[in-house]
Amino acid sequence: MKIIKDIIRIFSANFIQLVTSLIIGFVVPVILSINDYADLKTYTFYLSYVGILQLGFHDGIYIKYGGKNEEMIDLSILKAEHNVYIIFQSIISLLLFSFALFNKDIIFLLLAISILPTNLMNFYRNYYQAVGLFKLFSKMLYANRIIYLILNIFLAIIMKYQHFELYCCTTIVANVFVCFLSEYMFHKKTRKILPNYDLKVLWNNIKVGFFVMLGSFSVIIFYALDRWFVKWFLTTNDFAYYSFAVSLLNIINTLISAVAVIFYNFLSKGVNYTLLKKIQSFLLMLGYAAASSFFILSAIIKMILPQYIPSLDITAITFIGIPLMVVINTIYINLYKASKKERRYFKIVIFMVIISFIYNLFAIYIHKSNEGIAIATVLSLITWLLYSNHDYKYLKLQIKEIVYIFILTISFISISHCLVWWVALIVYLILVFI
Repeated sequence: MKIIKDIIRIFSANFIQLVTSLIIGFVVPVILSINDYADLKTYTFYLSYVGILQLGFHDGIYIKYGGKNEEMIDLSILKAEHNVYIIFQSIISLLLFSFALFNKDIIFLLLAISILPTNLMNFYRNYYQAVGLFKLFSKMLYANRIIYLILNIFLAIIMKYQHFELYCCTTIVANVFVCFLSEYMFHKKTRKILPNYDLKVLWNNIKVGFFVMLGSFSVIIFYALDRWFVKWFLTTNDFAYYSFAVSLLNIINTLISAVAVIFYNFLSKGVNYTLLKKIQSFLLMLGYAAASSFFILSAIIKMILPQYIPSLDITAITFIGIPLMVVINTIYINLYKASKKERRYFKIVIFMVIISFIYNLFAIYIHKSNEGIAIATVLSLITWLLYSNHDYKYLKLQIKEIVYIFILTISFISISHCLVWWVALIVYLILVFI
């Protein structure tokens, strides 16, 4: 079955990313001071927002070609879209680069250099996902992660470099390499084809993709709002600890997001309501099983990164949100996109950002701490899941699923604070499978 093969491909690529994230996540913080680590995480934090600078162009590609086979694509139009996109993003990069030079801001300078390779790579990622070229997609991830890993190991272990700037450059170099590779393959496929510069078609990409881009951008804001509150209202050390906790969460999300990547193409070809309901239940169970990795990670941190032990309480809370994130990202976000409800998707995400903002404000007012912000984030995820249930009533959570969520959430919190890590791991997994 093709969907199983695609999941295995993406899962294996994401496994490489998991290994990379684990090694870098535990090696780099040992070398960098907490302040330099905070600067590095500030760069990666800001980098997650450069997607808005493409104004929905490659999101339009994603929606336009979703569910189609590559043989159905007019390569002359695609080539024109590709060429215009490169020019467009180059201009944006130069503008931000000039701004950064004028203000002598090293982080913004690095961001300006990052824009073109990052967004061009995402252009190819969206196209590969849309038309189901998951073999190429997985190769792109392999190359990107392996180069990123080698460069970070060279800086941290061999050079023992102690400043954040070159660690930021490893992301840029890895993205540039993948872009050159993708450009070579694209040129090989289209070198004999003349681009068809139809301005109406090009504008339609932005028109269709703009609300998807705004929705995706709002999702990024939703998932990053907690860090903004930490950066605004708490200390630099708090931001470093919270960012470290989020990086641990992203390690696990990297692996289980393999399903989400292929799901849009799958849903674009039609929805089987019964199968989708079963998938939602399975994803909840998978998410809670994945949360058990917290106990192993906490043991590793206590052994080799004792300076980041304050982040464990935050990590324990954020890991409760893993099952909710898996269901929201895999099913609901893809459903809105596949059913062409871009405006509805945008409105819902904006509403969730507002809800999250209110929860975080209350957290700061009631308990001004990293833990309070983390709890607000989990409450936001619960609200989103319940709200989306109303749009897709055939996916409405059953009583047994709600009880499952409640029992495992309470159990996870209790076990993580009361038992030795290996005992906690065994007890929690028994509860999950019971």
